[in-house]
Amino acid sequence: MEWSMAELLKKPRLMKKTQEEVRRVVITKPHVSEEDIHQMEYLICVIKEVLRLHPPISMLVPRVSYTTANVLGYDILANTIVLINAYAIQRDPELWENAEEFIP
Repeated sequence: MEWSMAELLKKPRLMKKTQEEVRRVVITKPHVSEEDIHQMEYLICVIKEVLRLHPPISMLVPRVSYTTANVLGYDILANTIVLINAYAIQRDPELWENAEEFIP
């Protein structure tokens, strides 16, 4: 929640767009319900982008290779514990255009 607010505060135009969507969907209701969230497509994009830039955990759950494999030229032996760095993948400039920017 804090990262979402921080990113939106840095970009007032995106904050306004998000607020307008929430107000348009909720209109006169006193609270946002779960059904309302499914109608808020831009808010869902904002949340996904925040989770891309600021993952709750930087390393995914360790995996164990059951067979010997070759990944990108590296030999991974059987029974090797493999750690996947989600933070690095989600900010890789080869995979993302403007990888360090908040663009929902």
